[in-house]
Amino acid sequence: MHNIKRRGFLLAVAISLSALPSFVFADSRNYREVFRESLRGIKGVWIYIDDLEPQIERDGLTKDQILADVKQRLKLGGIKLLSENKFHLAPGSPYLDVIPGIIKSQYGRGYIYSIIIRLHQAVYLKRSPDVEIEEAITWVIAGVGVTDDLNTIRETIKILVDEFINDYLSVNLEAVVG
Repeated sequence: MHNIKRRGFLLAVAISLSALPSFVFADSRNYREVFRESLRGIKGVWIYIDDLEPQIERDGLTKDQILADVKQRLKLGGIKLLSENKFHLAPGSPYLDVIPGIIKSQYGRGYIYSIIIRLHQAVYLKRSPDVEIEEAITWVIAGVGVTDDLNTIRETIKILVDEFINDYLSVNLEAVVG
């Protein structure tokens, strides 16, 4: 029962994220600009992949495959990968969290999925710069879909990671090139 609630929650969160721009950022900047700016100065990231349901792994999509895909994309994008031990030492302790919520249809071979990718990092309160918040989500993107092919889900994850890379490079190109 716990897994059913968790999967339902993940799908609800992903769908809710689609409404994010309309109610979270009321200032004149759009949410993508705010997210992009939160990436400025980050020197590298650690990657965390959330667990998959055992049925999904039995069907052929594994956590290790997703991790390898994300690492490959980030390396190709020029983003330094931090080990779990080293990311705590990096300013802001940034890590990319990939949450693949995938449910196998009871009526066939199809899959319903939501993919959420978030960047977590330590932040400070503007009104009290000496107060550090241990962790905040400062960048997020999500995708949802239905497919018969688990490779479609892998490709969706790659596309979303590419969005992260594009946003990262848009504010850090000098760091990658130099």
